[in-house]
Amino acid sequence: MMIRHTTLVQRIWPWAEDANLVRNLVLLFGGALALAIAGQVGVSMEPVPMTMQSLAVLTIGAAYGPRLGAITVLLYAFAAAIGLPVLADGRGGIGELAGPLGGYVVGFLLAVFVVGTLAERGWDRSMRKTLVAMFTGAAVIYLPGLLWLTLWLGPFSNQPVDEPVQLALAQGLEPFVFSDAVTAVVVALSLPAIWGFLGGKSRKSADKLDYY
Repeated sequence: MMIRHTTLVQRIWPWAEDANLVRNLVLLFGGALALAIAGQVGVSMEPVPMTMQSLAVLTIGAAYGPRLGAITVLLYAFAAAIGLPVLADGRGGIGELAGPLGGYVVGFLLAVFVVGTLAERGWDRSMRKTLVAMFTGAAVIYLPGLLWLTLWLGPFSNQPVDEPVQLALAQGLEPFVFSDAVTAVVVALSLPAIWGFLGGKSRKSADKLDYY
């Protein structure tokens, strides 16, 4: 069996048998709230706003790990689906999830799992590996995001455009490349520094990791 590194959250707030439910609920709702708040911070653009959600997603993935991180994003998506204004620009509802933002929410789910898995392999301990993990997570966000945006602009649109792929790249990727690069660098500098402050290397453990 492969030994996993503890995640940042596990180090700061260790798993405890008598307080597991409260701990996980606080982390789940706190993470979903952070995603919702991050979606309201940024620049309103159409069809995809520029927000701080990539930073929140990548940080949650690295800090929470793949399982708790994925459940946090699912809770956020559920809140959006029932109409709470948690999506970018205060949007919410099934219709909004079926719109141009839907693919990016799927990307959030995949990204937290990928980044969280890398964190459990110890990739958030050094700046170089953290940077690779962050760029990988950002790429994973864009894969379903751009695919869905292309379909939304093309065959799924009432008035499909002539070049949906080029337009999706122009509207759903190019404006965000610089900000996402800055985000990756910020997280790559921050996480190893936090680990250093907490005492450097994390303990490795094969138990108590499936804590959700």
